[in-house]
Amino acid sequence: MKNLLESFAILLVGLLSIGIVYLIVQYNMIDDQNFVDPLDKSAYEMPTDAELEEADDLDLDDEDEDLDLEE
Repeated sequence: MKNLLESFAILLVGLLSIGIVYLIVQYNMIDDQNFVDPLDKSAYEMPTDAELEEADDLDLDDEDEDLDLEE
């Protein structure tokens, strides 16, 4: 009976060791499979003066439309 339990324990330790190695390999493969491009740096650039004026013009147009609707 003792030899059977000892054999079972050794088998269980071996299977758990293989499982842990498998999970480590899978974890290390995550970076290779899911490579993400760096963020678009243009999102962090300051807008030009022309873009700012265009945005202001759009805001004024929206306000004018809102005033027309209230009347």
